[in-house]
Amino acid sequence: NTEASRVYSGSDDESIREWDAASGECLRTLLGHTDVVQSVCLSSDGKNLYSGSDDKTIGVWDLKGGALVRRMEGHTGTVLS
Repeated sequence: NTEASRVYSGSDDESIREWDAASGECLRTLLGHTDVVQSVCLSSDGKNLYSGSDDKTIGVWDLKGGALVRRMEGHTGTVLS
């Protein structure tokens, strides 16, 4: 299972990184937020990643291509989860 061998992290450098859990190697960097990424959550089917940020948005990422496919706006403060 590919998803089980991956770890995702958000950072104050405004990026999300995908890591190989076994080797510790960074496989790719996802860019699209404009402030600190506070949280990340993998969808149950492993196809999407959701991220919350200090930029007051939720990002929806397509993990197959690594693209930010939707930005949800509406919070007036940091999105923590």
